Amino acid sequence: MFRDAATEVQWRDIQDFAPCLRPPRTFEGRHPLLNRALVSFVLGLRWQDKVGPDRDRIVQRRALRGILPEAVRNRADKGDGTPRFLRGIRENWDAVVRPLSEGRHLAALGLVDRPAFELGVQRLRHGVMGQDLPVFVAALSLEAWLSVTGAT
Repeated sequence: MFRDAATEVQWRDIQDFAPCLRPPRTFEGRHPLLNRALVSFVLGLRWQDKVGPDRDRIVQRRALRGILPEAVRNRADKGDGTPRFLRGIRENWDAVVRPLSEGRHLAALGLVDRPAFELGVQRLRHGVMGQDLPVFVAALSLEAWLSVTGAT
């Protein structure tokens, strides 16, 4: 069914990931990189057309020639979204984040100590995070999901 092992691995990864993409009832979810035509196109490419020994995203970089500045189009790092994430927390504090910062669902599952979690999210709001940012991103995401689905 598959042209080569790499294509099969990519297809199975997409199949494993796709069920996670059903958006909760109150959020609009869009996943443009899982567009059927785009996935079919990418699966039809040879592996060496996608990744080189010193480059990744070869097709994407080629397609963006003349659209993005060369320094951006050819950069090797992924950048850091932390400043935007922290700004999003501050700008959405009252409406979205503060209710999540209570950690009601996570505490009910015994995953966090509620007062400590709330204090940690308060500190995050003010940009104090240390090495804890990935933990709080995951915890807030899980709390949001549990809040929407009511799955505690």
